[in-house]
Amino acid sequence: MPIRRSVCLVLILAAATAGRLAGQTCFRGRPLPECRVFAITEIGFGVRLTQEPLDEGLTSADLGFMVNLNEDYALGGTLYAAFEDYTDPGPDARYGIKLRVRRWIEPWLSVDLAPGIMYHNGGTGPSGLAFTSQIGLNYRDWVALTTQLEYLGYHDDRVLAGYAGLRFGSEFAVGAALLGGLLAMLAAMAPSY
Repeated sequence: MPIRRSVCLVLILAAATAGRLAGQTCFRGRPLPECRVFAITEIGFGVRLTQEPLDEGLTSADLGFMVNLNEDYALGGTLYAAFEDYTDPGPDARYGIKLRVRRWIEPWLSVDLAPGIMYHNGGTGPSGLAFTSQIGLNYRDWVALTTQLEYLGYHDDRVLAGYAGLRFGSEFAVGAALLGGLLAMLAAMAPSY
């Protein structure tokens, strides 16, 4: 629950300051010459593809910045937080950083590659460093089709977990975070029978 609150707070602050960003600093990513620097605010939902049970998924958030190096490429980084079980975010949380490289195919279409390192608590097993990598096809920095691989430690074993899903960025991420936060608060206040 604290993870969701923190992500929601950061996204609310990002949305509140978005109108005040000056000149070539943009809230939603666009290539040069429109934007030199832009924010990365993403909320993602993915389905696990590599191991039973397939009904589990990954809910994640990325917050960071990118700098357009030229009209074709941008480089930046994000803070990353995620949890695997939709119903219980505590036992399988991850926190880390990702490097991100973006290739602008068109002003409205881009491909991101984001390798990273993260701390993974391993559910009931040991905690430790883990690795992640994501590839996404972005439409206007609003929505992206993504695949993600994570090399995780569980108990005495290492697992390569694969996910496919959607990520919502910019204004849509703020909306998804607000809606998710509201639903989480309502669920927490609902009486249990």
